[in-house]
Amino acid sequence: MKTIHQVTLSDVGLFGLKIKVEKLNKRAKRLGLPLIELDVQTTVVLDKQGLEVDQHAVTVRGVEPRADGWRLVCRIELGTAIGAVVRLAPGIEDDGSYTAYNEHDGYCDHCKTRRFRKDVYILEKDGVRKAVGRNCLADFCRDGDAESIAMYGEMCDWPSEDELSEEGREGGYGRDLGPAPRLESYLSLVHAITRTCGWVSRTEAKENDYQSTADNAAFYYFGHGRIWEKFVETIEVNDRDREIAVAAIEWAASADRKSSYIDTISRLAELGRLDWKLDGYAASIIRAHQKAQEWEAERIEKESTQKEKAYVGCKGERLRDLKVTVKRVRYFEGAYGVTTIVAMEHDMGEKVAPITWFASGEKEYDEGAEYLLTGTVKKQETDDKWGCQTMMNRCKLQEVA
Repeated sequence: MKTIHQVTLSDVGLFGLKIKVEKLNKRAKRLGLPLIELDVQTTVVLDKQGLEVDQHAVTVRGVEPRADGWRLVCRIELGTAIGAVVRLAPGIEDDGSYTAYNEHDGYCDHCKTRRFRKDVYILEKDGVRKAVGRNCLADFCRDGDAESIAMYGEMCDWPSEDELSEEGREGGYGRDLGPAPRLESYLSLVHAITRTCGWVSRTEAKENDYQSTADNAAFYYFGHGRIWEKFVETIEVNDRDREIAVAAIEWAASADRKSSYIDTISRLAELGRLDWKLDGYAASIIRAHQKAQEWEAERIEKESTQKEKAYVGCKGERLRDLKVTVKRVRYFEGAYGVTTIVAMEHDMGEKVAPITWFASGEKEYDEGAEYLLTGTVKKQETDDKWGCQTMMNRCKLQEVA
């Protein structure tokens, strides 16, 4: 039987996983499908407080969760302070279309009922999407045509040590975190923690067994014990932290909502306070704003140093031994065989002339290298993205000695 997924869980997480697999296997028996099997290897490790705990390495074996080609693409979390929140499945590219589910009302296309649900899952097949409630999901996710039960585990929130941690340990805190602070206060703290400890996303923390910045912020608010006291002593929120938090919130509120992630943090910024269910999203606003500033600075610098583009020659003219630099070489195969697209630039001093040659057959040229170009100007046009473009044919490139 194929190995589908491997996870590391605590006692509580393993217990929750066994309950979930037991329910799935009951349905599998009824449908005459193979059962899911768990292989558990237990070791004793020290937790973050230095206490001995059991750690279970669990291997899940069984069939993958896809029926007749349907696959899980996202989970819609309902009942948050900002309404529905779309969480994409691992490996799904955000094309901007998933923001349409922000207004989802809990309707299940499978059982044709509309009621309050904590989660609704979106399945996709041949470009068609279907909203399915949690109770109906297993009818779609118990066939042998799927790609990954790991995705099923993530989308169904299989219990983890972080989500089901025990309260009362020295330096610990519970996840029932109480009243939500103002977003400005929360992000001021997040920046102070980032400035002191560095930024760690939830994904990075999970992969490297670190404490994420969002979890550190929650620990600051609700922790207790000696470890918490030492941690709080190291974090000091200053006026600069508050200024950066305000700027990040203003940016997020006005950002172009081209993806489900940007849409979520924009709505949080408009709300102006934190929803603890979405603290990972909220904490990331600071880092997302920093990245946006870095990209904008790079764009401005590039534009300031970029030469004005111009044409070279005129239509029908035969240019000889024109010194050019090859910028890109790309290939595509059409009805008449392989075509090589050679993008070049000719430096004219204060201006630069972009040149494109569609060459028949597969040509090999070194990107960044200089050549002497002999060819005929076919046409000259202005592209919205690339600016002035001189198209040439009947070309020859000779390496510069």
